[in-house]
Amino acid sequence: MEVWEKINYILAEKNMSKKEFASKLTALEPKIKRTGETPSFYTILGYLYGKREIKTELIPYIS
Repeated sequence: MEVWEKINYILAEKNMSKKEFASKLTALEPKIKRTGETPSFYTILGYLYGKREIKTELIPYIS
């Protein structure tokens, strides 16, 4: 199971939509080390749909 699949599984258990999760994660303003920027709402949705790889520095914000 991929990380994004596990996150989606947990979201389903908690009855939380991907958009709601992306909004909450964006509100935390996590920074990507390489760019120093916060990922956009649509980038986070890309992670949740498996179209992009989740950056390891986002894992603490997700947990």
